[in-house]
Amino acid sequence: MVEVEEEIQIFNEEERKNKHKKKKKKTKGEFKTHEQDMQLEQNEVRVPRSDSRVEAGLSSYDKELSSDSKKEHQTPAKKTVTTTELIELYGTKEAIKKARKKADLNRTEDVAIQKALDERIQNVRINEKAIVTTSESHDRNIPPHNSTADTPEMAYPIDRIIFKGEWDYLLDILKLVQSGTEIKTDAYPSFVCNRVPKLLDIKDEEEKKKLACIFSYITHLIKFKDQQSVDRTSSTKNHHIPAILNNKFLAIFAESGKFNSSVEKRNLLVSYVLVLTLIADGYRTDISDIAKDLKMMSTELRKHYVNLGCQIKREGNSMLWTLPVPLDFPKPTRMKRNRR
Repeated sequence: MVEVEEEIQIFNEEERKNKHKKKKKKTKGEFKTHEQDMQLEQNEVRVPRSDSRVEAGLSSYDKELSSDSKKEHQTPAKKTVTTTELIELYGTKEAIKKARKKADLNRTEDVAIQKALDERIQNVRINEKAIVTTSESHDRNIPPHNSTADTPEMAYPIDRIIFKGEWDYLLDILKLVQSGTEIKTDAYPSFVCNRVPKLLDIKDEEEKKKLACIFSYITHLIKFKDQQSVDRTSSTKNHHIPAILNNKFLAIFAESGKFNSSVEKRNLLVSYVLVLTLIADGYRTDISDIAKDLKMMSTELRKHYVNLGCQIKREGNSMLWTLPVPLDFPKPTRMKRNRR
């Protein structure tokens, strides 16, 4: 009986040793694989609580969206909503807070973009209207205008005739008046000379400067016209037109940089002069002196005034041209066919 018990003990001891040997035979790779499996199980549990893993999952999700965008367009706002939903489900409090802030920013950007687009559309509509007005001005051979304006000042805006950068080159008459120097009749048109005393009565300095600059601009236009004629006087030859204005006059009243004495170009120049005389006289002007300066008959000038939308009115013994608004242009006359 004792011998049997001893044999059982020996068998159990050998069995224990064999099991111990089998454990030692396991390779390091097997232990490593076991550790990786354990780590993966832990990671799977931690995913919902980890910011970095949630963001990594979201970035892969975003890549899938970008690949599918070829089939269906997704705006940044839509994409943000979908990613925000995932973060709301699996993200931490900090990740959820950041996602909500980003979504709010995208909504603000969408509103700003829409506002910018609305402004651009409005500008396009305004520019289309300006193009129509410019085209009409070209067809009628008159300065830029607004035919629907409700005031004479807006009918022919002065800033579309005299540009912003040109006013500083039109101070010659103002300086002469301020210094008390006499305005010579051979150097300036009779229209200007007859109205220079008016500057002395103006108290507002800005208004005085504006009117003096308009007088100077009228002078340069008339001298430019005379310089292109054959019978130029010495005063016309010696008159200096600032380069900025001379280049502009050549661009408007000439072709290919050289003065073209075509009827259309001469009439356009005359129209510019007449509009400025209307502005200078408060839209009630007598044409007797400007007709002399332009070397044109009064009857010929009347056609130009009518073409500008002006009407003639009697005030006492004078006939004055006015500018009623909105502008009413004469309708083009049709050629009558000869009946057989």
